[in-house]
Amino acid sequence: MISFDLETTGLSHRRDKIIEVGMIKIGKTWSDLTEFHSLVNPCIKVASTRLREFGHTQAELDASPTIQGLKPQILEFMKNQRIIGYNIAFDKRFILHAGSEFNCFEYVDMLNYIRGLGYDLPNYRLTTVAAFFGIKTPDAHTALGDSRTVLELMKKVGTP
Repeated sequence: MISFDLETTGLSHRRDKIIEVGMIKIGKTWSDLTEFHSLVNPCIKVASTRLREFGHTQAELDASPTIQGLKPQILEFMKNQRIIGYNIAFDKRFILHAGSEFNCFEYVDMLNYIRGLGYDLPNYRLTTVAAFFGIKTPDAHTALGDSRTVLELMKKVGTP
């Protein structure tokens, strides 16, 4: 099982690009974790507002590998795993746009699972849900930070 998140330059998988990948593989126990993280060179100039939100510079992205260059490592890390993410349909569109090889995985949505539990929340943003369950999110809106938050949610409410 893998907690998975991407950060992107925008909302359209056709126009926008992946700029960060974060994954946490859960082993036999909740403490048996392996992380994968990489910034991704989108090969375009990223809006300064997005860079500020993301917390990195254009130079850092430019010095990073492309998604095509990372593809073998990502596929190997994901091999034989269920992929769990928050609003996973968004991330899935982007990763499938990077390569049809990613279509062989089972993608499971933690957001839908949480909604189905019936909690009365003002909204279902990841940070709102995390706060409701007492989970701190110091690295919110980073791929690895959000993957860690999803992992903590799985520990609190179970896995979908």
